[in-house]
Amino acid sequence: MTWTENVHNFQLKQLPTNNKTQFLTDRTENEAESERGAAPVVARRALEADVCVVGGGMAGICAAVAAARGGARTVLVHDRPMLGGNASSEIRVPVSSAYGYPIGGGRVLENREGGIIEEIRLENIWRNPSCNWQVWDHVLWNFCAREPNLTVLLNTSVQECATDGARIVSVTGWDSISYTRVTVAAKIFIDCSGDAILRLSGADWTRGREGRDEFGESYAPEKGNGTVMGSTLMVFKEPSGIAPEPLAPPETARRYDGRGDGFDGSKDSYWTCGSLEWGGEGDTIADASRVRDELFRWSYGQWEKEKAALGPDGRDARGRVWERMFVSSLPGKRESVRYLGDHVLTQNDLLAEGRDFPDNVAHGGWPMDDHFSDGMFAPKQTVFNPCPKVYGIPYRSLYSRNVENLMFAGRDISATHMALSSTRVQGTTSALGQAVGTAAALAARMGETPRGIHDRHLARLQDALQWNDQFIPWRERKIAALSKEGRISHEALRDGMDRPRPDGVEHGVWFAPGESAAYEFDSARRFGGVRIVVDTDFSDNKWLTWWIGPRKARRLPDAMPRDFDVEVRAGGAWRTVCKIRDNHRRFLDLRFDAPAEGDAVRVVWIRPWGGTCRQRVFSFEVW
Repeated sequence: MTWTENVHNFQLKQLPTNNKTQFLTDRTENEAESERGAAPVVARRALEADVCVVGGGMAGICAAVAAARGGARTVLVHDRPMLGGNASSEIRVPVSSAYGYPIGGGRVLENREGGIIEEIRLENIWRNPSCNWQVWDHVLWNFCAREPNLTVLLNTSVQECATDGARIVSVTGWDSISYTRVTVAAKIFIDCSGDAILRLSGADWTRGREGRDEFGESYAPEKGNGTVMGSTLMVFKEPSGIAPEPLAPPETARRYDGRGDGFDGSKDSYWTCGSLEWGGEGDTIADASRVRDELFRWSYGQWEKEKAALGPDGRDARGRVWERMFVSSLPGKRESVRYLGDHVLTQNDLLAEGRDFPDNVAHGGWPMDDHFSDGMFAPKQTVFNPCPKVYGIPYRSLYSRNVENLMFAGRDISATHMALSSTRVQGTTSALGQAVGTAAALAARMGETPRGIHDRHLARLQDALQWNDQFIPWRERKIAALSKEGRISHEALRDGMDRPRPDGVEHGVWFAPGESAAYEFDSARRFGGVRIVVDTDFSDNKWLTWWIGPRKARRLPDAMPRDFDVEVRAGGAWRTVCKIRDNHRRFLDLRFDAPAEGDAVRVVWIRPWGGTCRQRVFSFEVW
């Protein structure tokens, strides 16, 4: 039998062993053979690709999917058994974004990320309506695995990086499940590992807090230092129906006398989440195992303290018995090191409200959420330094200044500590991932470097991102040329604004079930497809939470179109060329099986997810 992968083929042989069938992988360049001479002890696997993404957190997922959809043969290498990084089931940090603004101004709907990350949010509600964290892991895996140009390697930790001058040639990692050394050769490499593992290439990088005078940042310390934000262990607690049991803390527990999370069992909420943060005064990479172990120890002591506060029988004032339901397997890491690119993003870039970098490719809007390095032992955990509710992020901060085929997205981008305290949230890093994945596919196809894309093809990159629903502030999205030639029934559907307006004026077009939107032309044209963006209710964060208690099943937004048909008119008769049922995407680039000829195109909006209510559409274009 033959197993054909996107970028690599190998054979599986059947070998009889003690009347049983054993499958062994036949690969070349084996490092060692077994005593029987049949199966390698440590095997080698070689893959060739256009783009290699290292790190499968939210930034890496979006980068890999964007590159694959851009036509690049892509390999995603991740060192854990599940995708998601800090947002995976083993850590459980919900995705924050420019949409959620915790101080001064509330939620800003028009600033919500669209593109691939919104597609993932909607996919999760569709596949995982109970928002179960373990199922969420599989939603992410399937989201990547279904892409025909994308190969996903889990449990594979990159250890080596081969270079040729100022270029990376390949990376080699260790697959701890199959005991295989995997080498991936590619044209473009994207580091979404968070810890910038591809510094092995010799790429320039920095670490810690810059001094106030280095970049003129008023929120920075007077003198720079090597400390970073600490890592956090998530602890979920909820009341249970079991009888009170005496708490016997494990022998490794550390008695905790520092600042707690205020848990006393008297809150009105049915469940609560605590967190323990530490490690920023050391090296959050080299000391990661020690930080994890110490946070485990303190979490046991903290739980002992909290249980004791409830009273001798373990019940709170409302008669509930609390128990711990989840403790992270790994701490969530906020900061370690950062690459240096052609531009270092700073506090002042974020504070320059309305600043329009010519090379904006993404946006942020979270405040500068700066956590103290000593975490739970600090007088307070964090300082929220406000910044504008939306700011642009330039492409020049997303590729290396000295390694010519290295890009990055996530917490390792080219930014100061203060700027990172805002850009590090996962909604923003997801948008950065889509930006670099799209750029990498362009670079691989055109034989360019990432810097070459900036210097010679920047507008093409920005156009591609906006077409695929990436929000770039202060840049008008271009309308498909064919759409400009036709007469449209609703002009607001081709104004280039695919989201709520920043001035609060009502935007988009509402349709009752059965109504339609149409383009008409004076003569017959050839149509390749349509582009549609629908309303998916940016006021709903659609995200998994920390909470474990009873949950209502999530549902897709009422006003989101569920079923609709695309029709073309020829000779006075309408013909259906595309049927969409159970739509769960905000952005649809519908390509017809074959070009259709006619003098009109329309979309008939059959019904929304809310049943009989009206449905809202932001954009409809024909190309």
